[in-house]
Amino acid sequence: ARSQELSSSLWGMAKLGLTPHDRFLKAWYAAAQRETCHASPQQLANMLWAFGKFKLKPQERFLNSWFHAAEKCVEGMNEEERTSVNWAFRQLSIQPRKSISDQLG
Repeated sequence: ARSQELSSSLWGMAKLGLTPHDRFLKAWYAAAQRETCHASPQQLANMLWAFGKFKLKPQERFLNSWFHAAEKCVEGMNEEERTSVNWAFRQLSIQPRKSISDQLG
């Protein structure tokens, strides 16, 4: 799966009010570990927003990949994406890295 497919599948489930099962998440995390580095600002925002909607804190390994990818493109996030990411951080009680929080505002 590519980053667009990973982002869209998680976002779609969250929009429909569905909660992913463990088996789905295991496969999703495995693919996300390879693809998160290729994600666009919108895809990164949608992934984190979906976890916020699920009220499910992502695995630490995924968060590390997410932060690494976001550090490269957070300045390219539009206002809606920044708002979604900040909302997800609050929902999930995640303290963003300073390099990201400084740019998110």
